[in-house]
Amino acid sequence: MAIFLGFLFMLLLLGALAFTVFLYIKRKKRGVKKTRAGLITTSILAVAFLFLFITIPFGIKTIDAGEVGVIKVFGEARESRGAGVHFINIFTTKLDIYDAKVQQLEIDTEVYTLDAQPADIQMAVQFRIDSARVVDIATTYGTIDSLKSRLRNVSIERAKNELSKSDAMTLIQIRSTLSPAIQSAIAAVQEQFFILIENVVITDMSFSSAFEKAVEEKMIAEQKKFEAEYAKEQAEIKAREQAEVARINAEADLVVAKLNAERALTEAKGRADAEVAIASGAARALKIQYVETARMLGLPVTEVAITEQQEDEDGNTVTIIIGYEYEIDVSEATEAQYKILMEYMQYINYLETWDGKLPQVIGDGSTIGGIIISP
Repeated sequence: MAIFLGFLFMLLLLGALAFTVFLYIKRKKRGVKKTRAGLITTSILAVAFLFLFITIPFGIKTIDAGEVGVIKVFGEARESRGAGVHFINIFTTKLDIYDAKVQQLEIDTEVYTLDAQPADIQMAVQFRIDSARVVDIATTYGTIDSLKSRLRNVSIERAKNELSKSDAMTLIQIRSTLSPAIQSAIAAVQEQFFILIENVVITDMSFSSAFEKAVEEKMIAEQKKFEAEYAKEQAEIKAREQAEVARINAEADLVVAKLNAERALTEAKGRADAEVAIASGAARALKIQYVETARMLGLPVTEVAITEQQEDEDGNTVTIIIGYEYEIDVSEATEAQYKILMEYMQYINYLETWDGKLPQVIGDGSTIGGIIISP
């Protein structure tokens, strides 16, 4: 638009100047006085076209999206203008345009840690100006470059102050939290710069070669220590596992031995119980034979029933006979009869108390059957 108007007014100016020159030459040749008025008119038009050519094309200003303008009248910032086409008086007014998009400030500086270790820090400060305060920026700092220079100094100061709170090893360990900490420190002064801090990133942090070598050696030593501790731990685990396996094997062997012993004991007990049962049966049979022998010898025998109280199906208590006991009257027995009965009684008592072991048998041919049972 400005170029088109400038070209148009330039053509009109040239036309007016050409026509004025033409009238002037004609007046000189003919000496005609009436051409004087035309010459004055064309001269005025030429001056007017010259003024329009200077003011209108050069007075039209365009502000693009992402930019903001500041109107300065005789050098004093008065007001701000947004994106669009604006006309200004080029004789009294100036339009300064500021970038309102996010800008990045690259900073490279040296800092000292709490333990006096030097470190080279590279960081990027991303910010954008506060469009509503652009007049204050123009008044206080003049240009964006001046603002950036001040912001750079403050950012370096804040970064140094923040990093000097910790020693070098701690900074290495908490590096991921340094950027947010420095950003908070710089954002605390963003109001005085009329800007908004978007982000602060530490792109690089390096220490002296001597310190880095010391750190490397320490890391190697810690790694070796870790490996030694790990090997020791693995050895302890292996030893515990072997001890556990040995314990389990010992317990298993013990269980097997116990089972074998219990089985052998059960078998022996079974055999002994069987033999005792046989002996008990034999004893009962001998008791009957003993009673019958007493009867055969003519000795009085009294039979006594053994009873027990039990409940029947209806819940009534009844008395039942579970066996018999016999009483033999030997008061009038002869010595021979008594001796025979006593030998039977000894044998029966032995069988009732026998534990399954074979008895010792001694025969002398002086008794009935030719045997004496010695328990």
